[in-house]
Amino acid sequence: MFINCEILDLIEFFEKEPQYIVGEEAGEILLTKEKNEFELLLAVSLYEKIVDISLNYNDNLIYTQTLKNVNKIFKNDNILVIEIENRQVIKILDNKYFEIIVSDN
Repeated sequence: MFINCEILDLIEFFEKEPQYIVGEEAGEILLTKEKNEFELLLAVSLYEKIVDISLNYNDNLIYTQTLKNVNKIFKNDNILVIEIENRQVIKILDNKYFEIIVSDN
């Protein structure tokens, strides 16, 4: 299995092409976006179903999380949604600043 993800959604959210870490066929991508001295990094392993999220402010790490068994990533307006077992576990909002909402259920 692999993560159900439209690369176009990621390009639209991050406003740039993903960087392929090993090669396109390996399914490991890195996406970054900077805004108001914040930097959002998303490392996605499509075949291993792992997503690493990092948020930095002025080059200082303020949030990090590794998600396993991710089954879907999609964009809805200015929100990037990450699902595990068909539950929305993370929402990343792209407003004036990045906002990361973690579901507790």
